[in-house]
Amino acid sequence: MERETKKTRLKESLKERLGEGYEIIFPDRPHGADEGRVLFGVMKDGEASGIFVSLKNSEFEGLEDEEGIQKAAAKMFADYKQKRGFLNGPCLTLDNYREMKSKVIFVLDNEPVNAAVLSHIPYRCFFDMVMYYQLYVEGEESYCKTVVNDDLEEWHINEQDLYEAAMENTQKLLPPVLQIMKLQGGHIELVTVAKTPEEILDYVAHQKDKKSPMYVLTNRQGWYGADCILYDHLLEQIADSCKDSLMILPVSMHYVVLIQNGKNGIRISEWKELTGFFRTLEKAESLSSHIYFFDRADHTLKIAVEENSQA
Repeated sequence: MERETKKTRLKESLKERLGEGYEIIFPDRPHGADEGRVLFGVMKDGEASGIFVSLKNSEFEGLEDEEGIQKAAAKMFADYKQKRGFLNGPCLTLDNYREMKSKVIFVLDNEPVNAAVLSHIPYRCFFDMVMYYQLYVEGEESYCKTVVNDDLEEWHINEQDLYEAAMENTQKLLPPVLQIMKLQGGHIELVTVAKTPEEILDYVAHQKDKKSPMYVLTNRQGWYGADCILYDHLLEQIADSCKDSLMILPVSMHYVVLIQNGKNGIRISEWKELTGFFRTLEKAESLSSHIYFFDRADHTLKIAVEENSQA
């Protein structure tokens, strides 16, 4: 059975078990994700994020007939129900917000095609992106549950309360890492060079290359790493360490590319082409249609314009 045929039949079989109100997608795989598994994303109507279920590559490759497909779909369905039960269980539905506050994080995503999704969740716009909130639970496996409007009513709080908690928590729970991007034979290779904010600043400060490397900023988990551009003072500290402003290419929701501005005289249109090239290589979904610029002089993040590009 062909690989794509297997995926299609698994998707159909899992959909039959889930019933109405669910969508199954093959999600964008970020760097750092387990390459040894075939990932399926289960999205429930009215929710901004889904739950991932998967099969080991060995299990997937071993599927040769309809009986195997049905057994694999049943396994993924049971996995989904277990995770769904966990996320909706007592640990995430307590009336007492004080016990939930330390788990609130923010997520940066592109504006949804279906704007009705936003009617179900607390959010705020950030340029042409959307910031919304999740409860992040660490364990043997880490789980995320999108915070919905009903949660705010249950907890007797508002979006500003979530924002303040998320800005404090996200950098702690999902600490930043720095990688170097290299192009090898038409493929992107990422090499991790710093795993803590202190290591990041030290590494950037001691770069002596005449041409700035392409830094990749993400988080330790490799999911929603673009959030790092909003971490408290992080871009400011990186810019000060390299003594330069930064061009920011939002390749995907999972990472951004940072390039020292003064060492690269490239037009904004060319930065956009380069970002599109990276997305094509990574098969990544667009996070933003803009290129961003962190101005070291006034410590602000803004949409890049031509005068920001320096030779």
